[in-house]
Amino acid sequence: MRIQSVFVRRFLLFSPSLIVLVLLTGCASTSATRQLGASISLKGQSVCTTAIDTYGLIEETAQTDKNQQDFAKIVTEPPQMPGLPNSKSGDFKKQLSPRIKAFRALRKSYEAFQRISESTFGSDVQAASQSLLDSTTALQGLPDISDQLRSVISGIAGRIAGQIQAGKIRKHNEVMRELAIAYRELWTEDAPIWSDYFQRVYGDYADRISSIPKEAFDEDAVDELVDDPFQSGFKIRLYKLRVRSDAQSQTLKVEEQVKDVSNALDLLVALHTELVKQKPSLQDVEETLGWINTFLKDKE
Repeated sequence: MRIQSVFVRRFLLFSPSLIVLVLLTGCASTSATRQLGASISLKGQSVCTTAIDTYGLIEETAQTDKNQQDFAKIVTEPPQMPGLPNSKSGDFKKQLSPRIKAFRALRKSYEAFQRISESTFGSDVQAASQSLLDSTTALQGLPDISDQLRSVISGIAGRIAGQIQAGKIRKHNEVMRELAIAYRELWTEDAPIWSDYFQRVYGDYADRISSIPKEAFDEDAVDELVDDPFQSGFKIRLYKLRVRSDAQSQTLKVEEQVKDVSNALDLLVALHTELVKQKPSLQDVEETLGWINTFLKDKE
């Protein structure tokens, strides 16, 4: 203890510039951590917004499915059929509504993370902690998720209170990272279900379009719509091909957005993982933020 005391006194006496350097380095490190936290939180909000919008597209696909089924029935059934068709389509409100609620809660968690990163960590800690609990609660209330994911979610809830400490951006980031992983796993579990549904919607409509009889078409109208120099029989087939291709393009657009959100969530987890490090790489963070921008382009 005496030796240490002597060393400290000599250090204070002969190394004031070194003390200042150490203090400045610590402040710079804290400032950089806050800046990275703010950047990550902003991007997290954007990813959540795009995920919510994608759920909206899935809901729209269900309505499109119904409209396409009704249309196909009208043009493939005898015209003297009474009434209008009222086809049933996939109803995912039970699944989508709580998932939208969950991503809204996660977005609020990122908003809170941004506030505590941009200001003195203290007054907003309680609100930030509550937002984390709300995000976890929203996940716990989801229907149709695996037991493995439910177990992961339960583990996060038990660690939130112990991790959030005043002045510890990295501690808050660790919980955000766990939440991001859980939300990514949710998206990963759901993605094949949505993909199968999209393909079914397209496949059913494509089959119906292909089966429309030639006599159902107004040949003069088709001639105006199809400019290719072929006889009417070929033009009808070309028109069917165009309608089918348009339907496929819409299907691929929604599928691509689901994949883009999946990739963005992977990169969001990578950002949190980088911030967990004692010396996070600013270059890696900037590159990852850029990649997320690529996946969210034209969707924000």
